[in-house]
This record gives sequence, structure tokens and C-alpha cells, in this order.
Amino acid sequence: MTTDEKKKGAAGGGAGKSLEETAKEWDASAAGWDKGFMGSMVGRFNARALEVVEGAAQTKFSGGSCDVLDFGCGTGQMTLPLAALATSVHATDVAPKMIAALDAKLAAPGAPDNVTTWCGDIASAGAPQADASFDLVYSGSVITFVPDLPAVLAKLASLMRPGALAVHFVWEDKRKDQAPREPGRTDGLHYQDGISEAQLLAELEASVLMVKDVGYIPVPIFGCLPCCCTMRWLYVIAEKPLACT
Repeated sequence: MTTDEKKKGAAGGGAGKSLEETAKEWDASAAGWDKGFMGSMVGRFNARALEVVEGAAQTKFSGGSCDVLDFGCGTGQMTLPLAALATSVHATDVAPKMIAALDAKLAAPGAPDNVTTWCGDIASAGAPQADASFDLVYSGSVITFVPDLPAVLAKLASLMRPGALAVHFVWEDKRKDQAPREPGRTDGLHYQDGISEAQLLAELEASVLMVKDVGYIPVPIFGCLPCCCTMRWLYVIAEKPLACT
């Protein structure tokens, strides 16, 4: 497989999209991401996701040093709450305008001073993150978008210290009447189609992590709770074995 082929994926259509195209799409959403309907929806999701993260990593947050990687941080709606709990947060995204929006928040008076940001492909050879640097890796509705899922999950696992946790959220899979897509690939998959529980567990275990918990959270789309107005996210909590170095 060529380098160009490995960059394909994440969005609908058989050919998929490159990371560069995906970054441009997210850049186009950056200005309105924290506002209006989208801002409210993302805020409700992050509130529920933070409950899961706090429950999973309570001992890490209260046990001294806890360095967090917020993978696919967007404008930092989750980064800032994580910064209040962690020793440090390193926030990454492929979309420059998303990172710029977060940087603007971090430059405001009273902003946390324990957050660093980086824009780029974390799985690339030039990525600056060092192996075994983080106690917690978080991603919210991100890994559906990556072109080469095994490569990214393996990279994230390498950045985790032994005993560290990964908490990943993805949209609930809606392709139940279709054959599973080829493991590790997102070609031809629309963003909203999600990843099946079985595939996500298999992908994480292939990256040498041990799955600790699996669950679903419903999030009201319009701030109410009727079933017809909710979206469900799958989350998986996985741990890097202590024997890993």
C-alpha cells in the first residue's frame, strides 16, 4: 500500500479523503463550533463524556501526576475541563483553525497554564510526542475520521505509559444491516456511521491494550430526552498493561 493510499479514509465515498481534505473541512467548522446548536450539542456530549472520564480515571487524577493527551481536541471544549483535573494536557488536532481557536482561549485571562497544543498528524514520522508520555489518552468522536485506524491506535498506545488508560468515544454504529467494513479501514464510511463495538474492541486489543469497560451514553440533540431526539455514543476504556515498555 502506498503512502497516498494510507492517507485515504474517514469520509463517505469509496475513495475516502486525505487528512489534508479532512483538516480543511474541520477548519470550515471552527468559527461556529462553540456557537448555536452545534455548540450546545457538543457541550452536552462533553458533559456526559467527562463523567465517564472522571469515573474511569479518578485514581489517576487524585493520585498525583496525571498527564493527558486530548487527541482531536477541536476548539478545546473538553481540553479545558480536563486541564482542571490533570497535571498537564497536550491537545492535538489536524485542523489549524480548531487549534487556533483553542490557543485563543488559552491566551485569555484566567485560562489554565498547564495546556500545550500541537497541530499535525500524530501518526506521522515527524510528530514530536515522545513514547510513554501520558497517563490518559482521550478522544471524542475522532477515530471515526482517521484514515488508518490501526496505525493511529498503535501510535496512541506507544504514547501511553504502562498502566495508562485510553478512553475513546465514537458514534454508535448504524450499519447493522450491512457487512462489517474491512478491519482498520474507514474507506467508504460516512462520518455518522460510527464504528461497531466488536470492531473497536478488536482494534484496541490489536494495539496491545486491554479493554476494561464498554458502554453507551445517550445525548439529547435538542436538550430534551425523547428517544427520537437523541444520539448514542459508544465508549471504550482500555488500559496499557504494566508489562509493556
